[in-house]
Amino acid sequence: MEKFIADIVNNKFKHPDHAKWISAIILFFLFLYAKDFSKTQIGNLIWFFSFFFMCYATFKIWRGISTYQCPKCEKIYVSEVTSSKHLGSEEQKQRFKVQDEIKNNKNERVGLIEREETGVVRTDYFENKAKCNRCGYKWSFKSSNSDRVG
Repeated sequence: MEKFIADIVNNKFKHPDHAKWISAIILFFLFLYAKDFSKTQIGNLIWFFSFFFMCYATFKIWRGISTYQCPKCEKIYVSEVTSSKHLGSEEQKQRFKVQDEIKNNKNERVGLIEREETGVVRTDYFENKAKCNRCGYKWSFKSSNSDRVG
């Protein structure tokens, strides 16, 4: 489905931002005229699937522009990461909310207790090199990944 949306956006629109705003406007009008579709059961189904598809398509377009767009040709979902270099990592203490189950003597769950605990979060930093599969442009960008380690 991602390739289907990317093909439409990359081939039918001059710039991906046009597709982004058109999909947002369609979503707005689908939401606005929801009561007009709900007069029949088939109208409800058509509205539901149309609204769901447009939410998905709008999300994929916005995500493609913000994450997977070539800086030169501005097409979405055409880049691939060719290498990734670890720049370093850092660890920080952070407070977390944890839920513990309460079980009775028959080992059945009867409730939850929420508590706070202190843990360690490690953030790894990377420098990534990417290449556009459409125009061949190469660029680099930085990224990070955070995980709880303790």
